[in-house]
Amino acid sequence: MEIKEVDDRAELLKYTNNIPLLGKLVNHQPLWSTNPKLKSFSLEKLSAPDQRRIQEALVVKDLLNVLIGLEGTYIRYFNEYEPSDAETLIEFKIAKKMDPSFKTFSRRIVRYGKQYMILTKAYETWSDTTFGMVLQRFGYEIRKFLEDVYLKILVERLERDFNKVPNFSIRELEQIINETEVTKQMELLYNIYEEVCKEIEERRTNHSSQDDFNNFMDNMKNESSLHLRLMVAFDTTIYPVPKGGVIIKIFQRKILENMGDRSNVIFLKKLLNNISQDYCTMLYEWLTQGSLNDPYQEFMIYDDLEGKTENIFDARDRAWDTQYFIRKDVLLRDCDSQEDKNLLFKILRTGILLKVVRASLQISTIPSNNGDAPIQEIQDFAELMEGTNLELYVEKCYNRANKIFLKLFFQGYDLVNVSKQLQKIFFGYQYGHNVLKFLNKNMGELTKHYKNINSASHDKLMQNFELDRQSEHPNNLMRQLLTIQLDREALPQVLSHYLQIYPELPENYSMNDDSDPLMQANNFKNMNAILFDELSKRGTDASHEPNPELDMSRSVIYHLKFDVNIPYPLNIIISRTCMIKYQIISRYQLVLQYHSRLLDDTWMDLNKNYIWKYRGYSSTVKKGIIRTTRVLHGKMNHFIKAIMEYFNQDVIDKEVRTLGKSYNSPILAVDIQNDLEGGLTNIMTNRCLSDLIPLQLQIFDIVYKFCKFIKSIRTKLCQLDPVLYEKHRIVSIKSPNEEYRTYNDDQEDAGYQEDTALELMQRLMDYISNASRNFDQCLARFAQELNTQKFDFYDSSSADAAGIERILFSITPSHLAPASSQK
Repeated sequence: MEIKEVDDRAELLKYTNNIPLLGKLVNHQPLWSTNPKLKSFSLEKLSAPDQRRIQEALVVKDLLNVLIGLEGTYIRYFNEYEPSDAETLIEFKIAKKMDPSFKTFSRRIVRYGKQYMILTKAYETWSDTTFGMVLQRFGYEIRKFLEDVYLKILVERLERDFNKVPNFSIRELEQIINETEVTKQMELLYNIYEEVCKEIEERRTNHSSQDDFNNFMDNMKNESSLHLRLMVAFDTTIYPVPKGGVIIKIFQRKILENMGDRSNVIFLKKLLNNISQDYCTMLYEWLTQGSLNDPYQEFMIYDDLEGKTENIFDARDRAWDTQYFIRKDVLLRDCDSQEDKNLLFKILRTGILLKVVRASLQISTIPSNNGDAPIQEIQDFAELMEGTNLELYVEKCYNRANKIFLKLFFQGYDLVNVSKQLQKIFFGYQYGHNVLKFLNKNMGELTKHYKNINSASHDKLMQNFELDRQSEHPNNLMRQLLTIQLDREALPQVLSHYLQIYPELPENYSMNDDSDPLMQANNFKNMNAILFDELSKRGTDASHEPNPELDMSRSVIYHLKFDVNIPYPLNIIISRTCMIKYQIISRYQLVLQYHSRLLDDTWMDLNKNYIWKYRGYSSTVKKGIIRTTRVLHGKMNHFIKAIMEYFNQDVIDKEVRTLGKSYNSPILAVDIQNDLEGGLTNIMTNRCLSDLIPLQLQIFDIVYKFCKFIKSIRTKLCQLDPVLYEKHRIVSIKSPNEEYRTYNDDQEDAGYQEDTALELMQRLMDYISNASRNFDQCLARFAQELNTQKFDFYDSSSADAAGIERILFSITPSHLAPASSQK
């Protein structure tokens, strides 16, 4: 097949008076100052009075060219100006020999041509996607104005009058331009253009990291005084290009500046409504569907997981706390006041609630409820931003989202039942779980010293736990999800971490305090250095003042913890933070239950075993060992039971009742979450789990050792009485039981020896006396701590104060007499 070449051919149209003014924009020379120019007719020859009209016509013709961005014969570009270079300034020079009055008119009119050229370049530049949809739309509105309004006036009025009116003057040219709104509107567009360029230049020249740091510090200082429910996650990054809300705020400022000019305000509001259409669509979809479609990163909401996971179920509870941020750089208004932060919080949470509903039900659109008034699309954005209209609109969307969300959780997922199941598992509430049964069955394994998570104790506990769980009702979801673990860190170490995260602060503490060295940091590098120094000091202080109560090796019970992997979307309300608090509270209760069970088991020995019930002991043994042991055991048992009663009835039950009330009349989802987290925090910050832990650890250690002593003392008691000695010597010979052979191994043929018995008696009495004295000292310090600070931490009319009074009464000094001194 033969290919033929075809030559392109272009022809220049012959210029005639019939060609309109805008036709000169194509193939018209010269387009820049460096091109050859036709030699102009000298204006000096047209300076005579009878030729002044000709000079005026030539000047008007040049001005018509200048108004569309072209140079004329007597009004030309500066020699340095290059239209192909966007950085060069647009300037016109006027012929020196021009009539002074014409020159004055020209200087005033030329600026409209400069503005036309600048705005033309602006919309060409802003058409790039890097500037976002709002600025792109502003560029489109500029182009539409220039083509449909500005150039229309030039062609239909100025050019027409210039060609058809014989005496059309330069004064009439300026009058026609000024009598229309075009120049005012052009001036407004140009002023907004300058504001946008100023914003772009500031972001280009300023050090972005320093701006980010300043923004971060301002955010930290402002957030320090807010309530939990008003906390929002901010992205404090300063973006290199102003987008979205930044551009909208510029328009809002211009509207406020022109409030005295009705026509200007109408023009600006119309312009604002046009450029914000895409933004309004994003805002409407977020507030009514929880859908975020922001291809150019200019909306106020930012999805941190976008592109990182395709399945929201993989996000777990991050969908509530850390998936979405507020872009502080592109807000519609500054967030200086608490009301503005509350508004941002509602905007953020509205979309999140609806996103959770759509993901849970696996639907693309949430239908409108026929019983509720539908949420109208945003038609007039300028009106929405006036007064409190935005707050009312967001409030309506926020209430709708909460209603849908709570209906899903309370009717669909039965949140109340799930919460009760967790309370039964981790609090032992209403005695409806088998965790304590598991504890009772595995006392031997839980008493062993912890070695590692792969030990035989761990395997045996896992097997026993699985056997118990298989017998549970399959409809108990939380029980089926429950797992058992051995934490590498003991409970005291975990609590020490918690207390470091939530340190005790002065009553009037504020993050704005100038004494805080972190508030004096001036950049991120300086802040890192300050934090490193602080951590180094803490590490040094910790190395000089170790706490043996926290670091000592402990038994398995201190490492035992239960865990539930809450499924999505229930983990939105019952977050991982809540589960950690549940675990710590449960671990503390398990330790209390463990020592209570130890005391119960030893009570059986003290009161049922015939060695302890033997009546033939001497009075010294009866009073100094048997009675004092039982008295000390009773005080220990009474103390543990009193703490358990207070912690369960006055601390946990109170918070459970409060939470139940919030479940009965839920209004906002954030209130449900805050009530749950707040209740768990109140339990965690109770003194039993905070500053009284070191004393309790000492008491628990004394109780554990004393119970172990009671278990091992039976064979030694037989050595204190000749009848028992002889009886058990015979039994030990017949029985292979190690318990009966222990004391005879070393004295097989020695028989009962009174001196040895007296020496052993004294050692036992000394041990019991020391244990009693140590326990009483710890108990006295415990009572003193409660008594001296109870009114600082609790209202005397509250249930907490009543519970503390009950504990104080139980361990009042009149009951603390040393056991060895009791008659």
